[in-house]
Amino acid sequence: MRSCHEYQQLGMKRNGLYTIDPDGVNTGEPPFLVHCDFRSGTTRVYHDSTEPTSIPMCNSPDCFQHRIGYNTSLQQLVNLMDLSQSCTQSIKFGCDLAPLEDDDVDYGTWINRNGEKEIYFVGSNSGTHMCSCALTNTCADPAYNCNCDAQFHDMFHDLGTITDMSALPITGFNYYGLQRDDELVSFCFINNIIYAMLLKLPLCRPTFRMVL
Repeated sequence: MRSCHEYQQLGMKRNGLYTIDPDGVNTGEPPFLVHCDFRSGTTRVYHDSTEPTSIPMCNSPDCFQHRIGYNTSLQQLVNLMDLSQSCTQSIKFGCDLAPLEDDDVDYGTWINRNGEKEIYFVGSNSGTHMCSCALTNTCADPAYNCNCDAQFHDMFHDLGTITDMSALPITGFNYYGLQRDDELVSFCFINNIIYAMLLKLPLCRPTFRMVL
C-alpha cells in the first residue's frame, strides 16, 4: 500500500502501525513503518529529534550542527509529500540570553530538504526572520520578531510551524554558538511527520496534509 488512505479504502479501521510504500510496491525505495490514525485521517512518520537537545558552548558560525534521522529516506518522504495536499512541521526553541538573530547575524537556522539554511520559524516566509509570536503581537519584546531575540535573562521559548512544502521536511538545525557561560539553549521538533487524509473526493487521487 502506498498510504494509509489505501488501507482505509480496503476497509481498515483500527489505528496502529502499518507499512507503506509511497513510490509503489516492489519498485524504488523500500517501504517503511508508519502510524495510521483512521479516525483523524493521519499518517505518522517517525524521527529521532522529538526530545529537547541542548546546545554546548562553542563560538564560531554553525559550530553546532544537528541532523535529523527519519525512519525512511528523504526520497520516500518527498514521494509521500507528492501525494499530499499540505505539509507542516513544528520546531520549539528554548533560550536564556541566547537569540535566534542578533544585529542581523543569524544564530539559529534550520536546514531545508535541499540542504539550505532557513531563518523563519513559522509559516512559509523564506528569507524573513520571524516566529509565531510576531504573528500575534505577543513577543516578549515587541521590538523583536522572536521571543528569544530579546535576550532576557529568563527561560523563553519560540514555537512555530513551518508550512512551505518546497522546504520540508526539516533535515537539521545549526546554531552559531553560545558566547557566555550563562546562556542556555535547547530545541526539539515537537511532532513526528503526520499526513492527514482528505477523503471527501474518493474518486480523485488521495490527498494528504503532512505534519512533521
